[in-house]
Amino acid sequence: MRFFMNIPVSSRHRLTRAGAVLAAGLFPFAAAANTDAPTVNGIGLDDFNISTLTPVRYITVSSFLDDAKRNSPFNNAMWNFAFVDGTMTPFVPATDFTVNTYQAWVVTNDPVNVPGRAPQSRPVINADGGGADWVLTYMPRAAPTTDPASNAPGFHFLQIFRESLNGAPARFGVDNFFSRTSPFYDPGSSIGANSSFMLDIPDNCENGSTGVIRNDQLTCQGPDDEIVLSDALDFETFVAVDKLMAGVHNVSLYGGMAWGFQYSNTEVNACGGSLARSVSASTQTPTQCPEPASLCIFGTALAGFSLLPLRRKPRERRAQPPTTTSRELTKNSG
Repeated sequence: MRFFMNIPVSSRHRLTRAGAVLAAGLFPFAAAANTDAPTVNGIGLDDFNISTLTPVRYITVSSFLDDAKRNSPFNNAMWNFAFVDGTMTPFVPATDFTVNTYQAWVVTNDPVNVPGRAPQSRPVINADGGGADWVLTYMPRAAPTTDPASNAPGFHFLQIFRESLNGAPARFGVDNFFSRTSPFYDPGSSIGANSSFMLDIPDNCENGSTGVIRNDQLTCQGPDDEIVLSDALDFETFVAVDKLMAGVHNVSLYGGMAWGFQYSNTEVNACGGSLARSVSASTQTPTQCPEPASLCIFGTALAGFSLLPLRRKPRERRAQPPTTTSRELTKNSG
């Protein structure tokens, strides 16, 4: 934030500029919702929030399928997951996929357009949080290709994830709405005769999962603070066909897309600068900033000086720049 000491000659303009500077000093924060790609930032309740997308990639192998299965209810002999060989049974080509929406957001989750449905969003409004919007469409080629038809028996989307909170070692899992009977991302998808799509709005909040929950979703509202300072979340989303034989699920993976985001937040002080968090999240080193009473005195003096003619060339004063340090929490969320 910049404070300009440039006061025009006109008394009306002088008072207007002085009033604007005073207001900026006393009320420096206004929650600003932002949605963009690949990086977006904005100030929420009291944090500077940043979300950055991971470049999307077409994939025919997985970086962490075994880890995700191992940390799921499907790590047993009743479930087999394997990629098609790519020769006798080809992978679906990248052209079968269309990324309808892929954008980062912070502070407020704006509604996301979804094919054939009303716009969807998380209940995060003017808060310290952020994430990504993801809508993917799969449209198979017509016969005689071996692309699985989206309305064929056993067709699904399979989505797995890798997440590191606050720089901690990654944890893995199957993204299936906490089901213990199906590993597939079906509640968040729509299976059609000619094409299918899936919607996901992954997110996280500075207060983690300790805040207000609405419709089983995080709102990022609540008294707790500094629980999640950073979140690196990677997804792999595959076209899958499940064939049940003798009570065993044989899931064939035909390729898919890799995507994700990194979210972080930094405490903001009354000057618009950041607070450098130490290893202990409860210990912070503020940048130099006048107390609110000092701001009032400064603003009043500024309004008075604006009525006097200026004899010197105006100068510009800047707030302290953001300070970045390595940060670690003693408590993790989720």
